[in-house]
Amino acid sequence: MALERGKDLANPIPPHLEKERFLDHIRGLMASASPRLLAAQRCYKVDYDRRLRPLVPPGVGDLVYLRRGGEVDEEDSGVQRRHKLQSKALGPYPVVRAGSHTVEIDRDRLREADSRDRIVLALPTPVLPTNSTMEEAPQAEAPEFPGCLEPREAEPED
Repeated sequence: MALERGKDLANPIPPHLEKERFLDHIRGLMASASPRLLAAQRCYKVDYDRRLRPLVPPGVGDLVYLRRGGEVDEEDSGVQRRHKLQSKALGPYPVVRAGSHTVEIDRDRLREADSRDRIVLALPTPVLPTNSTMEEAPQAEAPEFPGCLEPREAEPED
């Protein structure tokens, strides 16, 4: 809605009334959009929480990754730098001792105490079936998806 002047040029709408009418219109738009925005935010939070891993403190024997800090570059006067192809974490390493703020890990046969802020709990390794259990399990047929293309045969070369 744009600011409109009164049609009657002899009796124009005073600017303060025109401004109040415009602000009332904007407040009405905001009030009608507010419940929908709040409902959308709740949906976004539910989706986010569903994908979020719970923060579980590491225990003794758990495997953890150690987040890298910026390595000091000797050539560049001690500036910390990270290379884009470098992995973000090292490990996994087993936890030897876990305190309230620090975790002691066994890093290449050396014990190292690090802050829990630098530690990421490794996901448990899935148990893979052995050959004997694979032979006993019935093989499921591959599902057919309508609209999928059949594999093409190799074209003869000229």
